[in-house]
Amino acid sequence: MKELIINGVDVINCDYILNNSVKGKYHSPAKSMPYAKETSCIECKTNSTRYNFCKHNPDCYYKQWQRTQKQLDIAGKAIVEMVEKNDKLKAENKELAARLKDAEKFTGLYDTCGNKIYYGNIVHWTDGGDDLTLEERIKERWDRIAVVGKYMTNDNIIRPEICFNVIDSPSEVTKKAAPEFAYGCFIYKDTENYLTVVAENATEYKKKFKNAGECMAYVLEVRSEVGNRQDR
Repeated sequence: MKELIINGVDVINCDYILNNSVKGKYHSPAKSMPYAKETSCIECKTNSTRYNFCKHNPDCYYKQWQRTQKQLDIAGKAIVEMVEKNDKLKAENKELAARLKDAEKFTGLYDTCGNKIYYGNIVHWTDGGDDLTLEERIKERWDRIAVVGKYMTNDNIIRPEICFNVIDSPSEVTKKAAPEFAYGCFIYKDTENYLTVVAENATEYKKKFKNAGECMAYVLEVRSEVGNRQDR
């Protein structure tokens, strides 16, 4: 689009301008100036004809309006950029918060399927026996289903060691004999090699399984699938 820059402002759309190639909306031949080789402005005309020229009126309403519009456009773009930047920062903060939460809850251990073990997860533990049938396992093994927590002493001081609070087992003896065991103090040093995450938390565990036997059947199936993938 053609421009007509006067006093740093494009006045091409001003309704009152008058020059050889541009005539404003309110131009009247009776008011035109015979010496109007320069751009004239009918609206800005005063008793002194020299002010009839557009260049002599740098602060007319139209130019002030145009400058204001330009400032508003710049401010609008700046606001849009700030909003976009703010949205980006919110997304980054949300991601960092999730990563921080993950780091705080992660025990540093992985289960038999390669899944991260978090505090609050429900895990199944056994020291082997994958070659046994489910019935034999329920009868012979001391399988435990436990919630992963932090070891707490008798005086309620939390220690950094990971512990397992048993919430279910096919054996009533197991439930009573070893309701809690600490990872760092446990007889089996490679405990994580026998842990399988079965639920995110205790509530989910109760929804997924009616009893320890169902949970054990699920673990055998999952570990069997993992073993088959590794053999391929």
